[in-house]
Amino acid sequence: MTGPQIVEDAAGPPFPGLFVHSLPRTGSTLLRLLLDSHPRIYCPDELHLGRLLQALAATQEGLTDCPKPSAPSMADIDPTSPAAVATRRMVGDLLAAAAVARSKDLWCDKSPSNLEFISLIERIFPDARYLVLHRHALDFAMSCLRFSTYGFYLQVVEDYVRKDHRNFLRPLLQAWNDKTAELLEFERRHPDRCCRLRYEDLVAAPDATLERLCDFLGVERVPDLVARTFSSPHQQRAYHGDPKAYYSHGISDSSIGCGAELNVSALRLVPAEHLERMNALLTTLSYPAVEISASGIDLHLGRQPAGGPQETPSRAPEEFFSRLRQRLRERPVPSGVAGAAFTFVLTGEAGGAWTVDLSQTPAQVLNDGSAPVVLTLATSDFADIVCGRLNPALAFEQGKLKLGGEADPGRLRDLLSLLLAP
Repeated sequence: MTGPQIVEDAAGPPFPGLFVHSLPRTGSTLLRLLLDSHPRIYCPDELHLGRLLQALAATQEGLTDCPKPSAPSMADIDPTSPAAVATRRMVGDLLAAAAVARSKDLWCDKSPSNLEFISLIERIFPDARYLVLHRHALDFAMSCLRFSTYGFYLQVVEDYVRKDHRNFLRPLLQAWNDKTAELLEFERRHPDRCCRLRYEDLVAAPDATLERLCDFLGVERVPDLVARTFSSPHQQRAYHGDPKAYYSHGISDSSIGCGAELNVSALRLVPAEHLERMNALLTTLSYPAVEISASGIDLHLGRQPAGGPQETPSRAPEEFFSRLRQRLRERPVPSGVAGAAFTFVLTGEAGGAWTVDLSQTPAQVLNDGSAPVVLTLATSDFADIVCGRLNPALAFEQGKLKLGGEADPGRLRDLLSLLLAP
């Protein structure tokens, strides 16, 4: 398979497009950071191109005089129709220009919401290539449940939860079953244009997985791609991906098998036919079947040691504030907290005081406790908030996060957004 081209000249046709198809909470942000670190691939945060394609195609169709009747829905649009061709050209040119501006020649969109527009994307970009990313059903469910402390607004999944909200686990597994089956069918129909990836392989054996991915795309292998990922800057807007992946210092496989921690009683309320279907799909994806017994849940995956560099507890806060200091030099301060100053007092191991002073230009991060607004919390709770394991609002309600001094609780959200969202 030869490497794709992007420039519409004698060198070849425009780049046909690259998309990551996956459910949320399956490692797509980590994958996008790895892709974006490749010298040829531009992979921004979630662009939701499926939504854009639907809106543009519908508009183009309305503006086009065409003797043929319209398709029943945009998902059935003729790839050769004027509306489809115009939409493909507009979006392709937009992404190509963004890639070229970064001295790259390939682009990729990794938005999980694209799964809702999979047929439309296939028709608008009939020659596109796809990275199809899977994760174990129960690990996916556990990750979604942990994330739900921030509010259940996960694309694709939220509709299932809205219809069956009395037991979150049941609709989550239903969503995994339906969408995994859809992805497997998509792979079956496009074997030459799909590369199947599993979250577990990505985090446990990243180098081998990335070599296979590069071979599929026809681009050169980059031996230090993982190291580049965590030493290079990446644009990442708030709520457009998992901040935990962005703030990590390396790849960890410690989340493999976390689904074994699910509530067994809740899992037993899932209809047997759903569990049977789940196991059948897991087997197709080369996972072991799940066993549920009185003693608990066995995924037969094991809990493996972290595959990437470990954070040293005694240096974790210091490293975080060091990175924050660098980021504040490079990016504007959100208007909601501009001009303010906050001191973080972290208690326990590796504790200390750090002041984030946003009244200066550029903003400063100081190793002292000089600000009039003080936030006090344990180092472990601070780490959980930064990594996305603890909802900041819940930490405040439970007394884990305390405000002192000239504190304005209304600005807490803006401050935490500054910390969590690059």
